[in-house]
Parts: sequence; structure tokens; C-alpha cells
Amino acid sequence: MIHHLTPDFLLDRLARGERSGRLDGACVFVDISGFTPLTLALMEHGTEGAEVLAGVLAAVFTPLIDTVYAHGGFIAGFAGDAFKAVFPAANDDAAVAASAVAHAVTAAWAMGEHLRHAAAQTTRFGTFAFSGKVCVAAGAVHWEVWQADGPLAADAQQAAYVFGGPALDAAMQLDPLAARGEVVLTAAVAAHMAQPLQTAAREGGLLLTRLDAPLPASEDAGHTPAGDPALAAHFFPSALLNSTVQGEFRRVTTAFVNLTGTLPAAARDDFAATLFRLLAQYDGFLGRVGRIGGKDDGHTFLLFWGAPTGSERDVDRALGFLLDMQAASPVALRAGVTTHLAYAGFVGAPRREEYTCYGSYVNLAARQVIAAAAHEIWVDAATATAARDFTTVAHGTHTFKGMDAARPIFLVTGRRARTQARAYDGHMVGRTRELARLDAAVAPIFRRSFGGMVIVRGEAGMGKS
Repeated sequence: MIHHLTPDFLLDRLARGERSGRLDGACVFVDISGFTPLTLALMEHGTEGAEVLAGVLAAVFTPLIDTVYAHGGFIAGFAGDAFKAVFPAANDDAAVAASAVAHAVTAAWAMGEHLRHAAAQTTRFGTFAFSGKVCVAAGAVHWEVWQADGPLAADAQQAAYVFGGPALDAAMQLDPLAARGEVVLTAAVAAHMAQPLQTAAREGGLLLTRLDAPLPASEDAGHTPAGDPALAAHFFPSALLNSTVQGEFRRVTTAFVNLTGTLPAAARDDFAATLFRLLAQYDGFLGRVGRIGGKDDGHTFLLFWGAPTGSERDVDRALGFLLDMQAASPVALRAGVTTHLAYAGFVGAPRREEYTCYGSYVNLAARQVIAAAAHEIWVDAATATAARDFTTVAHGTHTFKGMDAARPIFLVTGRRARTQARAYDGHMVGRTRELARLDAAVAPIFRRSFGGMVIVRGEAGMGKS
């Protein structure tokens, strides 16, 4: 089974040689709560907990995503616990545009009803409650594909996609106005609707309280599109697209990077070329490009080191990437970085998924980038401690939304001066049994005999070296 990580809408247009465009229609922003406590609870159960978490994520997202596709929409992107759906109008005809909006509202109402009445998930580790809110706007949507300027290493990411424009911005701006369990529309959406509906005034929007005569789903609601695998591999590694591992807990360095201004059109090709070159050089994974809320104007990038693959140098690779990217960017950037255990895996439904990481420290990195000033790289204590090749300075303690306590923050100030590496002169603590086995394994070589082979296996950062 191949994982559908890139919208077929984009793969089809890329196959026709298109790299950017505009469409009219409606956008739906679905914001779900409940994943962070779920992740924290199931981390305690190791591999079994990861399997349960993968099943819960699929159970929550699949009916919502299937509803989007059943009404002619597609998932433009994910944003942590949320996703963005686009319902395109096939042409500029007013009736066609009204139909796209009506299908978007029908889908939004159905998703809202589902989140209100069927969101609790029962597992062998307990019952977990979820809630959500749905926001709908209409207007123009812009899309663009960024590509590398030449061949990179095998299986390296070579492309990324960006969705934006007034309709998506308007839908996300409604999010703070909506309470859990609500569906909120812009006035423009309500004006497009021919179907009877009831609304209540809400500052900046309208609360949808009833929808009569919802539109039926399309006939191909159950069809799973099959985009070109060769084109899909430009965006994500083939090994990931064909992965049979649904999810696991991994130690992950998460980086949110925000361009604090608009990237000039003339500079985008050079910026994209630099992005993908450095991504390959530092072995990073680009999860997505897109805004995470109303406070990150410009482009925001979500990157991981440690997932889907990792090394003992993940923190230094992440910080090296950020400093080189900062030096090359024509627009000031800021970043938030954390290092901690997270759930790494596929989120969504068979029709459309994302490979991402969940955990409170992923959320913390997002909070950090919003709080950072231009040119600043904020890192948490674990990242600062693990940064062997970089210098950091304490930047006080800060309180972040959703965090249970104030967190110490450090600023990355530069690279350390290179010095000759010296032998390790510390003392081993514990591991007595393992050291005894190693001593026994190497003993034959002192008798001029073959000692066999010893494999030291463990997660990155566990102390193998």
C-alpha cells in the first residue's frame, strides 16, 4: 500500500507541467483537540501504546477526511491537530462556485455533527475524548510547488507544496471565534447558500446552528485516487511512501521555521534550491510548509530530525541546517527547536495522510517560533544540552499556552570553534552486565583467535558510543 502524502490535485497539475496556480472555491479548517493527552498517556506503554495510538488517530481522522472527499473536496494540508480542506469550483460560473460552497458547508456540518456526537475513542488503556471546531470561508486559493534545481542524493526530498490565499487565511482567522463543537462561517459563505440554514451572529462571522437539505455525497465517494508514484517521490522518500510501519515512539528534534516576511517571487527558486540542498546535506525531513495559525505570517516550515530516520547527531544537524538557512535566506527567519520523545507516524486516512510527529514538545516548538523575534533560534533545555558543535545562551524562562509550567529557553548564538577531538575521559555508570559481555567477546583476540562479531543496538542518544 502506498501512502498518499501529496494531494492528487497537485500531482495531476505537476504532470501537466504546472508549478503554480489559482482556484476559486471554499475552504474548511477543522481543528481537533485531544491528541496531546492521548499521546502522553500512551507513551507509557511503548510499542503497544504506539500501535493503539495509530489506531485512534485513524479512527478520528478517517470519517472526517472521507467526508471531505465525498463532497468534492481534497485535503490541502495538515496543521498538527488540524487540517485544511479545499472545495474547488470547476470553473468561473457563479452556479458552479455556489455548488462548491454548498458542498463545503454540507461537509462542515457533517464533520461538526460527528465531532459533537462520536468523538470519544475507547481503547484497552482507557477512553479518550476528542472535540473539534469547523470554520468555512470562500474565495481564492493559491498553490505553488517548490522544487530543487538539480538532482540530489537518492531518495532525498526534492519538492514541497504550498497552499495559501484569502480563502484559507479567512478560514483560519475564524478559528479563535469558534468554540468546541461549533461550525462558523463567513458572511460570504452564507450569501452563497441556496439551501435553508439558520445562523446566529458571531463577531467576525456566523455560527451555523442548523442546515436543512444537505447535499448528497458524490458517486465516487469511496474511490481512492492513485497519483503518479514517481512524482510523489519528489515530495517524500519512496521508502516512506511504501512504509509498513504505521507509527512508533522516537526521540525527535523538531524545528518550526518561520519566514517573517513575504518571500519575493524572484527569489523563490533560489530559496527552494538552497532549502533542498541543505535538507539533503543535514539529513533533515521536511514535513510541510504552511501557516500554523494567525501569528505566523509568511511561510512556516515543519522539520524533523530523528524521524523517519535518526542519528546521534540529530541536534547538531538541525542547528547546522538552521544557521546555514538563516545565512542564505533573503527574508529574516526565526525558529523554535525542541528535542524529546514523540509519536512519529502517519496521520489521516487511506485517501490522504501526513507523516508527522505528535507530542507536547512538538507543540512547544510551535509556541517557541511564534514567541521568537526575527533572526532568533529558540531551543529548549534538552536541545541546548545536546548541542555539541554550537553555542547557546540562557534566555530566561517563558510561559507558553498549553504547557503546564514555565520553560527555560536558550538562544543559539553560533558554532563552536573547531578543536581536536580528545578521547573520552569520563566514567561509565552502570552497564556492568553489558561491559562484561563485551569483555568476554573480545577476549579471544588476545589469544590470536577470532572473536566473532558484536552488535550494539539502541535508539539514537541512548549512549551506544
